[in-house]
Amino acid sequence: MRRDKHAWADGKATEAELALQKGQLNDAFANFRNLKASFFHISTLILDNNGNLVSDKGKLARWNECYSQLFNCQPVPPSMELEDEAKVLNLTRLLTAVTFQWQKKLQQHSEG
Repeated sequence: MRRDKHAWADGKATEAELALQKGQLNDAFANFRNLKASFFHISTLILDNNGNLVSDKGKLARWNECYSQLFNCQPVPPSMELEDEAKVLNLTRLLTAVTFQWQKKLQQHSEG
């Protein structure tokens, strides 16, 4: 069976090449289209969590399961270092805001 397909494909390719040499573009591309249509696309195999092959009907459910596991995980608590950094940042912002308010009041007082 495989040899027959290869022989048929070789024949179509040869016909297409001859048609191109003769300037018969429509015939050549018709042969190329026939070659393309005769081969089917082989998709990637999808396995479930146990390593079993998933059928076509189960592929969508498997993708749903996969992405649910990726995006619906438990949040990771922040590290102590990150919490300390946040405290320093908040303190810095507070000091900056207080300093700005004091500068504004001093400016108003000196202008008034």
